[in-house]
Amino acid sequence: MEDPEKLRDLDLDAFAIELERQEYPDKRITLYDIRDELTNRYADKRVPYHALTDEERFYLLSNETPETFKEGIITLCKVIAIARRKPKGDEPDIQRRGMRRMECGN
Repeated sequence: MEDPEKLRDLDLDAFAIELERQEYPDKRITLYDIRDELTNRYADKRVPYHALTDEERFYLLSNETPETFKEGIITLCKVIAIARRKPKGDEPDIQRRGMRRMECGN
């Protein structure tokens, strides 16, 4: 396209209203996306990738949020598996047996 800035002069809102009047679904977002693609060819509008932190990964996998998973909130869970590891020589006996103290919400 020789002068992509001319696309800025188009009244896309009026065109979208006309399409709706002719019983087409709302195309306003699509029209703006097409104009942006023609104006800024091959532009990558995605957010740059960043690796997830352990906390972000936990919230994604557990379908929880910081508001729904915090101290004082009762949470139901299902233990699927227990991973055991070989104890190190300096660990207390209770940890070597794989036991952990758990508090109950009674």
